[in-house]
Order: sequence, then structure tokens, then C-alpha cells
Amino acid sequence: MPSVRIRVASMSFNVQDDVTADANVSQDQRFHPVIVFEGLDGTGKSTQVELLVEKLNAHKLSTSKLMNQPRTKKERYNSYMENNRLASKEMCVIRKHQPIVVDRYIASTMSSYYAHFSFYPFAYNEWTEPYLDKFTTPTIVINIELDEPIRVKRLEERGLVLDSNEQKLVEDNNYRTCMKAWLRVMSTITIDATSMSVEELHECILSHLQGVV
Repeated sequence: MPSVRIRVASMSFNVQDDVTADANVSQDQRFHPVIVFEGLDGTGKSTQVELLVEKLNAHKLSTSKLMNQPRTKKERYNSYMENNRLASKEMCVIRKHQPIVVDRYIASTMSSYYAHFSFYPFAYNEWTEPYLDKFTTPTIVINIELDEPIRVKRLEERGLVLDSNEQKLVEDNNYRTCMKAWLRVMSTITIDATSMSVEELHECILSHLQGVV
């Protein structure tokens, strides 16, 4: 039976543009939803992003590509945070007109960096705390997990050369466990997709988006 962890949190937005808020209009009425997918490579999140973009006629954003190859952990962190900053600015504009589906955002960047130091999560009062005052807060963050042997098999089937960080995720159990713990803390929902087909996972995601889209 697939497991789903749900963290209850209010749907809040960090307004960073020139929109003048009408006190009688709620945030979710003024803006379309921002739906973020998180998870390790090979868990199926990018496939689900594409399916949802098509389903909702949404705008797709991804923070995964870097312009330059970072030389250190700190450079990698800073490069991805810059990607997140740029994506956040785009969200402020685009969410006025259509839904947004994001392939990785703040949670991936922070979790991969903290895990290098075996720094396990402290308690957030709300999953939204990492975004406040700095980045556009998503409406919902969906974290997808998969049993590690299945995930690794998927990566092998892709035939791609793993970068040093992805290689560490495969080889270092403590690093991987720590990163997954952070992803859970910074997500609204965590879904174990191990026993699900692509279609079943998509239906599960849609069920959690009722009332959001």
C-alpha cells in the first residue's frame, strides 16, 4: 500500500511584485497556484511535471540546469539559489495569468547542501518558513520518493553520467537519508511511489490538488 505523508500548512504567498492587495480578495483568488515537485533523480517527478503541465495548461519552470559547473559545495549551493531567485521573480509575474508547475526549487537546494554536513532537520513551525521574505512561496510542494534499488535502476537505464553529487547520493546512505529527511520537512506532501505506475501516481497527485487547482 503506497504511503503518503501530509504536512498541514496554510496556503500563503509572499507578494514580491507591484500587485496592490485588495483586503476583500484572498491570495488564492488573486493568483493561480504554484505547484512544486521535489525528489531525488529517478523518482519520476519530471514525468509528473510534464503530465501536470499538460493537464492544467500550466507554465513549466525548472531550476535544475546550471550555466557553469561549480567547483565547490558552496558554489553549487549559490548557483542553485540564484536559479531559485530568478524562478521566484518569474513566478510573481506568471502566476497572475496561469498555473505554474516547478521542477525543483528551494527544498532541493537546501537539502542537498545540508546533507553534506549530516545536518538533520530542525523543526519548522510551517513548511513555508524557508521561503518567507526571500522567495515566492509555493501553493503546494509535492515530494516523490522511491525505493533506492528501483531509483538506481532507473538511473542506470538512462545511461547518463552522474555528476559528483548524484554519485554521492547513490553511494552514501547517510547523505541520501539526510537529504530525504530535509525534503520531507520542506514539502507539504511526501508520496512513496514505489508500488505505483506512472498513471496511478498521477491520479494520486491530482487527488491532493483538489481545492488547489
